[in-house]
This record gives sequence, structure tokens and C-alpha cells, in this order.
Amino acid sequence: MAKKDQKQTSKPEKGKKSAAAKHHHGKSLTVREQMQGIKPKDSTKKVKAAKKAKRDDEMEQRSFAGAFFWGFLSPLRWLLKLVGWILWPLWWLLRHIIPPYFKNAAKELKLVTWPTTRQTTSLTIAVLLFAVVFGAIIAGVDFGLDKLFKHFILRS
Repeated sequence: MAKKDQKQTSKPEKGKKSAAAKHHHGKSLTVREQMQGIKPKDSTKKVKAAKKAKRDDEMEQRSFAGAFFWGFLSPLRWLLKLVGWILWPLWWLLRHIIPPYFKNAAKELKLVTWPTTRQTTSLTIAVLLFAVVFGAIIAGVDFGLDKLFKHFILRS
């Protein structure tokens, strides 16, 4: 029971500063920030100014030709990024939304054993002969029925 009391009393309340709080840029951290490793954020203006200064330094270090091409290609680089941002969702949709049916069908077609040229020729001839014979049978039946109907129906 005494251990629990010691643990409870040794922890400072959340949001309160402890005596051992680390200082970051003159700001003391709360206990919660210390435990989570959170550092106070720098102002965005300072960060942007530092990035701009770094860019300016890089530009000064480049040669005239390098700076010219950097300036010339910069809009092209942004255009390519814009095209990428537009096409990325389309690529994602095509990659993830295409039904697995089509992918599996393509895999199955690779596994098919295709007939040889000789087998294809003989099977094609067989189909054509069957179509001609079946057509002749249908034509004969049609001709016979036509004669019967004309003889019995038109006669009366």
C-alpha cells in the first residue's frame, strides 16, 4: 500500500511544469511533453526564412550557367510535378481497382496449350463442313415445308 502512495505522490500533475523540466529555446516543457519527447514548435516564419536563406546561398554558389538552367528548368520541374499529382490517382485506381478477374484471366491465357497449325486447319475444315451440311439440311426442310404449305393452303 505504501508503494502505491509513493508512486502517486511522486508524479506531478499533467500540464504542470516539473523542477527537472528541460528548457528548449527558453521555454520550459511540461511533464507530458517530456514524457512524449515533444519539443515546442518553432514559428513558421523563422523556418520559412531559414529555408529561403539556404536557397539563396545555394543560388549564390552556383555558376551563372547553372543558375540560368535552374531558373529555366524550374517551371518545367513544377509542371512535371503537377502532371504527376494529376496522374497519380489515376494510376492508383488502375492498379488497385481493376478486378482480379482480368488479372486471373490473363494468367490462365498464359497457361493455355494452343493447338498446332495442322490441328487448327483440320478443326476449321470440320467446322466449315458441318456448317455447309447443316445449312443444306435446313434449306431442304425449308423448301419442303414451303411446297407443302403452298399446295395445301393456297389451293383452298
